[in-house]
Amino acid sequence: MKLEYRSNIDGLRAIAVLFVIAYHAFPQQVTGGFIGVDIFFVISGFLISGLIQKGLRDGSFSFLDFYARRIKRIFPALIVVLASCLVAGWILLLPDEYVSLGKHVAAGAGFISNFLLMNESGYFDTVAELKPLLHLWSLGVEEQFYIVWPALLLLSWRWKMSPLVISGIILVVSFAWNIALTKTNQTAAFYLPMTRFWELMLGCILAFASAGGINIRTRWDFGWLARAYANNRKTITEAAAWCGIALIVVAVFVIDQQRPFPGFWALLPTAGTGLLIWTGAGASLNRRLLSHRFIVYVGLISYPLYLWHWPILAFLRIVRVEEPTNLMRAAAIAAAFFLAYCTYQYVEKPIRFGAALPLKPIVASVALALAGASGLWIYGQHGFPDRFARETAVVSDGLHATVGGLKSQSIAAYRNGTCFLDGEDRSAYQGFCDGSDPTNARRIVLWGDSNAAHLFPGIDALRLGGKFDLAQFTAAGCPPVFEFANSHSTYCQENNKLVERKIRALKPQSVILAANWRLYDGSYPGWGKLDQQEVRATIARLKAMGVESIVVVGQFPEFKGAMRHIRAAIYRTFRWPFFIGQPADPPIDISRDPPGPTILKADAKIRLISAETNVVFISPLATFCNERGCLLTLPDSEHHIVAWDGLHLTKAGSIFFAKANAHALTGD
Repeated sequence: MKLEYRSNIDGLRAIAVLFVIAYHAFPQQVTGGFIGVDIFFVISGFLISGLIQKGLRDGSFSFLDFYARRIKRIFPALIVVLASCLVAGWILLLPDEYVSLGKHVAAGAGFISNFLLMNESGYFDTVAELKPLLHLWSLGVEEQFYIVWPALLLLSWRWKMSPLVISGIILVVSFAWNIALTKTNQTAAFYLPMTRFWELMLGCILAFASAGGINIRTRWDFGWLARAYANNRKTITEAAAWCGIALIVVAVFVIDQQRPFPGFWALLPTAGTGLLIWTGAGASLNRRLLSHRFIVYVGLISYPLYLWHWPILAFLRIVRVEEPTNLMRAAAIAAAFFLAYCTYQYVEKPIRFGAALPLKPIVASVALALAGASGLWIYGQHGFPDRFARETAVVSDGLHATVGGLKSQSIAAYRNGTCFLDGEDRSAYQGFCDGSDPTNARRIVLWGDSNAAHLFPGIDALRLGGKFDLAQFTAAGCPPVFEFANSHSTYCQENNKLVERKIRALKPQSVILAANWRLYDGSYPGWGKLDQQEVRATIARLKAMGVESIVVVGQFPEFKGAMRHIRAAIYRTFRWPFFIGQPADPPIDISRDPPGPTILKADAKIRLISAETNVVFISPLATFCNERGCLLTLPDSEHHIVAWDGLHLTKAGSIFFAKANAHALTGD
């Protein structure tokens, strides 16, 4: 089974991988570069279907040969990258991060990364930029396609069915599924194979068309259309090629993370790719641009280049804490090209095109299985916390050595899914969110987004004396403002109307309002812009409802990265060889950066509104920060960090804040 080589297909691969790399390195400039993956999907469908159909026609197709070729093509470079990530993780990652990496290595080796990432997604999920193997989701979709499609084509061949019919049915069903699911669960629509197969099917149909596999009989005579195409073939193909590249370019710069993707928007890159494939090698664009020697070579190394570029960028962000500079990102891309070249020349080519040894696929399969097993071992060993006996004890709370660790314990303390509703949970609050003691005449309501939810453990600790009852109504991305709405958290208005009904029914003596106010200043697409008058109106309405005391909690400090990453970076700096003269115990209890202008501005605005409306104002910045910086650990213990990420308090951090501001929070 061997298809006629088309250099412009490798050129398309190059365009796809370059767009993806540009997006991952410079997301603000190339907002839609992630559509390069959709280009890959169409190409894969085209090449695989053409290969299988040719094998079926000449009688040379066998599952054994097909999967042996896939193994030799895909496994070697993947094994090298997975093994390299495990080694880098051993050196650089803290225990909980290494646990996560081990899990993702196992999922990558099993080609189920898309399912794992879909299940991990949520309001408190680790940001994508810090997951070194995030990009393997697309490889999972392709491999899942390779499992089912050859069998379907073989059945259609034996049953004398047109492959066009099967491809068309799958395309229509998958595309409809994609449209429907994008509206209700965009994360699932992005990662599930069933909502992506239509993109591969588009390539499949093109393969059948180019091989003469499409023959539609109807009662109407379309001969005139065929004759018109034959007479104007060059003009039509030239126009189609330019339309194809235009659709792709438009997709790159029009589509962004705020668009409902894939949905209908995915038609732009896939249709553009389909046109470029359909026009063939004769179109001048394909012949002169996509078949250029440099572009073709980038296409040849596109697979290892895709595998290498993201882990390098991710590890750079993890170690640096702050966003890398443009020069650093450019250097990372250069390193990815070098490693891709080496992988292609010295790993991929010898295995794919070297001596036809039958043991190659077996050895590659065993090696990939060992890589996956190593990931599971790391997961089971909790990230091997003893790797950095001294550093782990100093920079990371001991809970980080356990799976889930401090993050899961903190989120559980917020009462996630019951009294704190994240973006995927639209259900009503549980009954116990109203309070635990309905007979208590004094009740406090805690209302806001995640920055209100992380106050619950601390205020609840103050409640143990039985002096007041505490109700909690918090939702991700929803500040405590009655009329607020945004496109990111579309349920905010409905949620806040429910909270208003709860307050009227419970008749609390006090309401605490807290939010990540900085997030709603209009600078972050999709999160909305909070009007100061809306905040004043909310306070006025609460007073009209009979609330005696209103407490507004200001802006919490927000760090450039997770606190333990910042502490680790400080520790590594002090322990570096040329700092031998420094103290053995570096000062890692406080950050080196005081709150930035964005944080200070958000805090000043909410402080001013509080003063104008004559309500109690509490400043978290005054509790955690001074001119030197902000606390990373609690004053009584260097092993109790203030927040588990760059913003949200740990349970210990919440209790510390509540005790420091007990009188203002509760009136006691």
